[in-house]
Amino acid sequence: MIRSHFCNWLAATALLGACCSHASAAKRVTVEQLEQAVAALHSKPDAEAAQRLAEMELTERLSDARLTRLKAELPGIEAQEELLAIADASAFSELPSADLLAAPSGMNVSPDSIRLQAMEYVGKTLPKLPNFFATEKTTSFADRPSYTNEGQAIPAQYVPIRPVGNSTVTVLYRDGHELIDTGPDGKRLKLPARELSTQGEFGPILATVLADASHGEVTWGHWEQGGNGSVAVLRYKVGQPASHYTVSFAGIDRDLQIVPGYHGEIAVNPDDGAIVRLTMVADLKPSDPGTQANMLVEYGRVEIGGKLYMCPVKSVATSVVHMLHREATFQGSTRVSYGPMQMRVNDVQFTNYHLFRVEVRILSDDDAPTAGVTPVTGQGDPATPQTADPKP
Repeated sequence: MIRSHFCNWLAATALLGACCSHASAAKRVTVEQLEQAVAALHSKPDAEAAQRLAEMELTERLSDARLTRLKAELPGIEAQEELLAIADASAFSELPSADLLAAPSGMNVSPDSIRLQAMEYVGKTLPKLPNFFATEKTTSFADRPSYTNEGQAIPAQYVPIRPVGNSTVTVLYRDGHELIDTGPDGKRLKLPARELSTQGEFGPILATVLADASHGEVTWGHWEQGGNGSVAVLRYKVGQPASHYTVSFAGIDRDLQIVPGYHGEIAVNPDDGAIVRLTMVADLKPSDPGTQANMLVEYGRVEIGGKLYMCPVKSVATSVVHMLHREATFQGSTRVSYGPMQMRVNDVQFTNYHLFRVEVRILSDDDAPTAGVTPVTGQGDPATPQTADPKP
């Protein structure tokens, strides 16, 4: 199962009245228009540049190469973070036609051949992934919906998407399972509980999507530029009966868990079948608590214990869901109801991969009274007991 969890809270003391649905007031621009705007912001103060960018919404996907170049042209960190937010929000859109490539010379492929090549690659490589740990850094963005409180003459104004927080944790991959290190409090490792979180980036998502897609529709997409050459992009669609994508929404009385159909793209290196990018877009119904629950994972070669493996280097999750409004009643209890729609974006970077292994040394009576167990990384430097606890 691939899981995504979406939860939004709106705390207030007055009941929400007429709530508008999520509707961005941002100006919709193409990638070319964004590049022109960034060029004009080069000499502006950082805060002003950030505000100008916050007023824009991309209609096309911004490639990693263009994002890197545009970030370097901006005056400061605030503007760069705002650019990252609107770039991530566009991650599930089509590339501009200028970024599409012609088929490599002599390359004759079909959707089925590429999909089978990718399945073979995943089948061979996933079982060989070692136990490891890595740093997961998350930057969260959200907008503020427009809404009206009871008795309020002027509704609260819409605020474009902006940074709302960040976190850095250690994620562990053990025997095909992902865990989050809870830190030095000595508690068992557990999965994260966040307002917007995902699970499955380190392997399960690949096998699950490919298996589901084999029972759905797979069609040819296009060629695009990857980090090390041309990559073949397939489009797929999975119906609800074949889906293993679980989406959890925070509900009024309890969390609501659904398994929707979904669609997306699979970008594959045609030389070896390695998947370099994968997107999942949930096909939600009007009756669901949200209108968007999307996930993207980018993979790259990382060194773990002296060997190269294809592992996640970045992921993006986006959601548009009802905020939950908590209202204090006269009796002192809390009443929960649905509020307006809010958009959230998580940008996650995976770095500092290290091999997890246990080194056992049997000491003589002269050295120590008992045997010792020392967790170490692939480079031989001691790891913290919390990060490399050998217990399951």
